[in-house]
Amino acid sequence: MKDELIIAYILNELGKDEQARVEGWITASDENTRYYHQLRDAWVKAMMANDYKYSFFNTTKGWEEFLSRVKAHKKRHIIRRRLTYVSGIAAAAAVVLFGVFSLLKPDHQEYKAYSASGIEEIELPDGSEVTLNKDGKVKYPDNFLGDTREITIFGEGFFEVETDEKHPFIVKAGQFRVEVLGTSFNVKQTGQSSYEVYVKEGSVLVYEQGNRSEGKKLLPGDLVSLESGFSQQLKTVGRNYLSWKTKELVFANTPLKKVVSDLEEYYGVDITIEDASLKEERLTTRFKDKPVEEALKVIELIFNVNAEKKKNNHIVLRTNSPPDNE
Repeated sequence: MKDELIIAYILNELGKDEQARVEGWITASDENTRYYHQLRDAWVKAMMANDYKYSFFNTTKGWEEFLSRVKAHKKRHIIRRRLTYVSGIAAAAAVVLFGVFSLLKPDHQEYKAYSASGIEEIELPDGSEVTLNKDGKVKYPDNFLGDTREITIFGEGFFEVETDEKHPFIVKAGQFRVEVLGTSFNVKQTGQSSYEVYVKEGSVLVYEQGNRSEGKKLLPGDLVSLESGFSQQLKTVGRNYLSWKTKELVFANTPLKKVVSDLEEYYGVDITIEDASLKEERLTTRFKDKPVEEALKVIELIFNVNAEKKKNNHIVLRTNSPPDNE
C-alpha cells in the first residue's frame, strides 16, 4: 500500500471504494495496523513541525481538531484523487516527514519495561492495572496512541482493564493476542511459546497474531491453554489458580496430593509424600498470607506426619512411627 494513499485516507480525501480498500489493508494484519499508526503519527509530527504547535495529539479529540484545522488552512487539495502529486502544505510537510519517519520505528515511541522482583502492581497510562507475579515483565508505552492500547507481557500477570470501547486493550503474549474492551483476566506463560488465559470477569478474544478472524471468545470462568499453531485446550480452573495474587490458599475436602501441588506452586518448593496412602487423605483449611512453615505445621498435626526439610527447598512428608509399646 502506497504511503500517499494512506495519508489520503487519514485526511478523508478518498472515495468510498478507495477508503474501503485502505481499511481492508489496515485490518489485514497486525503489521499493517502498526505501520498505519506509525505513518499517521509521522504525518502529525510533520505537520506540527511545519505549521502547528499543538500539544493535544494523543487524544481522539485532538486528532479530530488537528484534521479540521488542516482542512481549514488548505488553499487547495493536499492530495488529488489520482494521487499524481503532493502540493501545498503536503509538499512542505513531506520534506519533514522523511526526517521524522526514520525516528518512528516500532521502538521509537517511549516505552517502559518493568520487571517484578516480587508480586507488584503497576498502573498503566489509561488507568488500567496489572499485577505481576514474581519475575513477570511488561513493556508498555508512556501513552497509548492510535486506536488500540497495546502492551507486551512475559511471565504472568493479572489485568484489570479500564473500559474503552473505542480503544481495545491488547496484550501481546508471544505469538498470541488477548483483546478486551474492559474486564479482568490472567495471562500466564507456561513455556517458551505456550500460554494460559483465564477470564475472571467480562470476556476476551484470544487469537494468533495476524489471524484475528479465527479467534476464540472466552467468558468468565474460562481457562484456555494456547500452544504453537493456535491449538486450544479448555482446562479446569483450580480454586487456588490466582492464589499468587490473593495470597490465600483454600482447601475444601481436598486430596493431600492436590494440596501439595498447590503448596509447591505457591511457595516455590518441592514436596514429596513418602507414604503413597497419604496422597488421598483429605484436608479442609485456609491459609491467608502464611509462611510455608505454618502450612506444613498444620499438615503435620492433622495427618501425624513429619515435614523434613532437605536441600534446595525440597521437603519430604513422612508418617510418624507409632509409639513403642514395649
